Amino acid sequence: MATPCRNGPGSARGRHQGHTTDALRRALGETRPKTEAAHQTFVTGTLDFEDPPAGMWSLDRYVSLLMGEVPRLTDDADGYGPAGRGFIAHVDVPAEVHRALDHLKESTLCTPRGADARWAS
Repeated sequence: MATPCRNGPGSARGRHQGHTTDALRRALGETRPKTEAAHQTFVTGTLDFEDPPAGMWSLDRYVSLLMGEVPRLTDDADGYGPAGRGFIAHVDVPAEVHRALDHLKESTLCTPRGADARWAS
């Protein structure tokens, strides 16, 4: 038997979302925002995007951003967890993720995005 949806129109969350949507419609009037959020873009065998929408970042940019997050999520002296900067709760980053990151670094196909020194505290 399926579990009933708890975010429907009768739920508190559903009512809140309805109020938010109504407020947004009133604020925008006839203006409608354009979004590409639902666009599915596939990766080719040459590690590039197939038919990306205009303005979409390169695959290298996305991979670089993701590679930069692994060290930040790692709970050690250099990470953002309790053992490091203390910005986030402890996160167990699987060994497979660290191995994949090391493989990408060694392949020289991608480099992780470094932290911007302007935001260091």
